Amino acid sequence: MNRRKDGSDFPVFLNTSLIKSNAGDRIGMLGVARNISEEKRNARQIAAFSQLGSRLSGAVAVEESAHVIMEIASDLFGWDAGYIDTFSADTNTIVHVLVFDTIDGRRQRVPSRKLLEPTPLMLLVLKEGARLINSGQDLQPPATGIPFGDVKRPAACRMYVPIHSHGAVVGLLSIQSYTPGAYSHGDLEVLQALADHCGNALRRIKLKDALCEAEANYRSIVENASEGIFTSSLDGKILCINPAMARIHGYGSSDEMIARVGVLGRDLYARPELRAELVRLLTDRGSVDGFEIETNCEDGTKIWGSLNARIVRNTAGEVLYYQGTIQDITQRKRTQQRLADAMELNLTILGSSSVGIAAYRPSGQCIFANAAVAGIVGGTPEQLMLQNYLQIPSWEKYGWLQVAEDALSSRQAQLKELYFVSSFGREAWVECRMAPFTSSGELHLLVLMIDITKRKEIEEELRTLPGRIIEAQEMERLRVARELHDSVNQLIASVQMRLRRVEEKVAAAAPSAAEILARCRDLLVRALEENRRIAHDLRPTDLDQLGFAAACANFCREFGTRTNTKVRCRIARFEHRLPPLAELNLFRIVQEALNNAHKHAQAKQVQLSVSLLSGSIHLRIRDEGCGFDPSRINVKKGRRKGIGLTNIRERAAALGGTCDIQSKPGQGTTITVCVPYAVAG
Repeated sequence: MNRRKDGSDFPVFLNTSLIKSNAGDRIGMLGVARNISEEKRNARQIAAFSQLGSRLSGAVAVEESAHVIMEIASDLFGWDAGYIDTFSADTNTIVHVLVFDTIDGRRQRVPSRKLLEPTPLMLLVLKEGARLINSGQDLQPPATGIPFGDVKRPAACRMYVPIHSHGAVVGLLSIQSYTPGAYSHGDLEVLQALADHCGNALRRIKLKDALCEAEANYRSIVENASEGIFTSSLDGKILCINPAMARIHGYGSSDEMIARVGVLGRDLYARPELRAELVRLLTDRGSVDGFEIETNCEDGTKIWGSLNARIVRNTAGEVLYYQGTIQDITQRKRTQQRLADAMELNLTILGSSSVGIAAYRPSGQCIFANAAVAGIVGGTPEQLMLQNYLQIPSWEKYGWLQVAEDALSSRQAQLKELYFVSSFGREAWVECRMAPFTSSGELHLLVLMIDITKRKEIEEELRTLPGRIIEAQEMERLRVARELHDSVNQLIASVQMRLRRVEEKVAAAAPSAAEILARCRDLLVRALEENRRIAHDLRPTDLDQLGFAAACANFCREFGTRTNTKVRCRIARFEHRLPPLAELNLFRIVQEALNNAHKHAQAKQVQLSVSLLSGSIHLRIRDEGCGFDPSRINVKKGRRKGIGLTNIRERAAALGGTCDIQSKPGQGTTITVCVPYAVAG
């Protein structure tokens, strides 16, 4: 070992020989010294790498491999500090595996954080390769690293190399010394080779760990699976099952079930012949999914299972065994049966319902029709099932299509009374309810129908009944008026004439009798006039001859004179006369209102107006009488109250109009009747 001028030692190989004189005497020594530092280094590296391969092959953990690398690096270069990190490119993070520093003259392992973000220097090494950094260099910011150990004493010479494995960077190795210039670029190359050995070892360990983890996960999945997992031989014997398989069938453990169940087809399957069917399907297809089978439990009960199975073959294609899973679907089968029973019940109810029921797809195709709906439209359920409501002309013609579109677009049920003439020729009114419902993720249309044709006919009869009653009343009034005019009035006139003759004969003989006869004759005259007035009220002749406006004006004048009531009229003149029934009903409304104003309201002033507004005849009668509470008009003590107002409303309704009555005690009464001019005219 020689020493350099700077005090450092280096090994040499010395070859010496004696120098002799011609006389054979020793006069000196000749020596040749050769620096063998490189040879020693190479030999040390060969020994180290040989030891490295052996030790790494036995390492079973990442940290154990890191210790081997750091020990070999210490033998090759010597170091005061260093670390090994693993790197994840996916998350761009590093994990300290092993970190050392020399503190108080003793090499120590330094605690460190597990998950870090790479520094700029680390990223530079990971992306571009190895770096040798001496303290004498002008270091740029990327040359800084993560402080560790004795942070007050920075290393004088540092080597950084990436750890590779199959072309990918998986980590970082750093060796550092407090001695300036302790490492050379040759050392950096050796350290890189050392790091690559480490990378291969790390990959092997990670693969082994992943395999062990996968095996543990698989074992955990099998042991904790809710589905039964089994392996059976070709002849049906159970080779292996998981706890769930035993638990599903009521056994305490897998071993107990294997011991007590001999052959699957004979002992486990409720129908042994299904085993042969399953084997046939497996032979044909290689695997079977969703094979439903009923099996026997330990206590003798039966359950339903959904079985998935496959054939396992060796490399030569020979069948080794069957492997599969079974899921307990007993509850599902029971639910399905209940649903099937409920469906059958629903179909029975729907089919026998008196309400017509039909259902349609979004495309308009009928998917259900009961006998009731077929009877309403006049066809058969089979004929309706062939129909598409979008293509039925009557649906669009009578507004059914619009109701269906409204129900589907708004997702709200629509209730309508619709008239139609069906495609089978039946004419009817129905109360139709159309509602959307969802099936298989699509919006469908449900149609419920009740035949209301009879009800409509009755309603029409009831609607026209007041008009018919009024018409009958008017006919009776006309008959009575004619009887009064043609019979009673003629009789009174005849009596009056005979009484005058008698009066003339007895006037001279009996003056007192003549006076009595004269008074009787005056009474007959008054009776005749009153009879004529009653006949006129029963059927005003001027209404027939002059029309509504003139008859109203005449009546108001006569009424005012007779009752000493001031009646102010404002009656519009219509371009054409109204139909007789319309004129008669409007005239009777005026008569009834004025008589009520005089008799009940004791009004001294009445206003009557008749006008044409917005296509309607508006008739208004307002009095300044005592008024009343409209809500208190009822039947009391056997006497009907408000008959006059009822007659007014019925006559307005008979003309298709409305009647509004506003009154308060002490504030008079206003009656407003609105009649469509189209109806009246």
